[in-house]
Amino acid sequence: MDPYLGSKVDRLADQVESLKATKRAAILGGVGGGGYADDDRPFLKALYDARRGDPEANATVKALLGTSVATGLAVAPNNFVSDIARQVGTLSPWRNIFDVETVSGGGAVDVPYEVTAITAALVQGAFGSNKDNRDFTLARATATLYTLAQITDVSNQLLRQSNGAAERVVKRRLGASFAMTESGWVTNGTGSGQPLGILPALLGFGDVAAFKTTLSSEPRAATIGRALGALEGRGRQASCVVLNPTDYWEMATEGLGTSYGGGWALDPTQPAQGRPVASLWSVPVYRCADLPAGTGLAIDATDGTIWVGDELRIDVSSEAGNRFDQNLTGYRAETELGFTAEPLVRTGAIQKILGL
Repeated sequence: MDPYLGSKVDRLADQVESLKATKRAAILGGVGGGGYADDDRPFLKALYDARRGDPEANATVKALLGTSVATGLAVAPNNFVSDIARQVGTLSPWRNIFDVETVSGGGAVDVPYEVTAITAALVQGAFGSNKDNRDFTLARATATLYTLAQITDVSNQLLRQSNGAAERVVKRRLGASFAMTESGWVTNGTGSGQPLGILPALLGFGDVAAFKTTLSSEPRAATIGRALGALEGRGRQASCVVLNPTDYWEMATEGLGTSYGGGWALDPTQPAQGRPVASLWSVPVYRCADLPAGTGLAIDATDGTIWVGDELRIDVSSEAGNRFDQNLTGYRAETELGFTAEPLVRTGAIQKILGL
C-alpha cells in the first residue's frame, strides 16, 4: 500500500474513534435517550449547530443560553429570570406580606400616609344646608431604590456536561442571595445607605407602650392574641404575624392548659407539602430568621409596599473580563429594591411582641 495513503487511512480511523469517544462522553455526561435530547436532535449535531449560532440547538446542549450579540453578551430567557424571582418570593416572607410594585425609571418613590385620624360622619342638616366638609393631612416618606447585583461564574465544561443542573444551582444561589438581602433590609435596614426597616423604624418613631405587647405568665399564643387586640383597638386589622423560627416552633409545640389538656397552640396535623403557613384565629403566621429571637410582629400590611426596579435583569457573557481565557460563563443578576417602614409605624400598623 502507498505509505501516504496508509497514513491517511490511519488518520481517518483515529478521527472515527475520537467521534465515538465524544459521543460516549456526551451520553455519560447526562444526555438522555442514548445521546438524543427531548426533541430527538442528536447531541453532537446540536453541539455543532450551536457553535454555528443556531439558537434552537442551544436548548439541546444546555438549559440556559441567551442570544449572543457582537460584544459577547447574552440576555437570559424570561423563564430563567422568573425562576429567580420565584426563588426570592419563596425565601423572603415579606413578598407574601406586602405588595410588590415595579418602578420604571427614577431612584426613589414618595410614599404618602395619613396623619389625621378618621372620625365618625355626622348626621346631615335640613335640605339645602351646608354639609360636613373635613380636611385631612398627609405626610410623606421616601423609599429610595438601591441597586443589588451579583455575578456567578460557571465553567463551560460543567455547563455542557450537567444537562441543565448547573443552571439550577445558579438560579438557586442568585435567588437565595437576593432574598437574604431583601429580608434583612425590610426587617433591620438602618435607613442610611439602605432602606429603613421595621425594627429601626419602631425604635425611631413608635417605641411607645401602646405599640408593644410583652409575654406574661401565659402561653405565647395568648400574648399574640393580646397583640392582635391592641392593633384592633386603634382601628387596625392584623393581616399577619411574623415570628423568629425559634419562637414559632416553641409556640407550635407549646401545650395549652395543665398537662397539655387544652391541646397544642398550633394544629400539628396541617398538610406537610410545600411551605404551609400556620394561622392563629385565621391570621397567617410567617417565619423570618432576621427577627431576633423573642421578638414578633403583628402587622396590618394594607399600606406596606416593596418597590422593585423593572424586575430582575440577567446578563450572560463568556467573554467579558478574562472569562474567554478561563473558559467560564458569567451570570450577572441585577435589580433595584426600595422600602420604608415609616408609614406603617407612624400610623400604628405594627405591634411589637416581646418576651416570646
